[in-house]
Amino acid sequence: SPLTRIRSKMQQVQDFIKPLLPFAKAYYLEPDARHNYYNALVSWLLYGAFDAENILQAAKARIMHGSLTPPENVAICTENGNITLSWDDNTMAPLSEADDHLVWCCYNTNAGPCQFEECHDITRSSGTGTINLHRNSHGHLYLAFINKKHDRISDSVYLGEVKL
Repeated sequence: SPLTRIRSKMQQVQDFIKPLLPFAKAYYLEPDARHNYYNALVSWLLYGAFDAENILQAAKARIMHGSLTPPENVAICTENGNITLSWDDNTMAPLSEADDHLVWCCYNTNAGPCQFEECHDITRSSGTGTINLHRNSHGHLYLAFINKKHDRISDSVYLGEVKL
């Protein structure tokens, strides 16, 4: 029934958000006038993260939403327990500054809290950076740019599953 489908989707969203709460509280900076960060995140997930079978897909989840230009053409290289990311320098795009810096989140697929970090020394204009995940990490990796004033963020970009 439609009600069962809605309940199933809501339960999946709740389960998905639970380990994300500390991250979302810190980095979901630009909720709209009608929603706080939690309700905005629930809304984005409900309307954008499900496949045709009503299963929440991490690859479709937007865990950050904002007005800055997101990272573009991101590549990931995992080597010797390090993750090196690269992206296009898109500082010429509207709503982007050279000193916007990287925020990443690794959504742990084995339950438990998400790992996340704001990397002040990895900027939009640098085009590359290495992030440090805990050993034996396995999860979905997302990244975004945040501005220096800490009042604007980009939409998250999904990079796929990582395993260390």
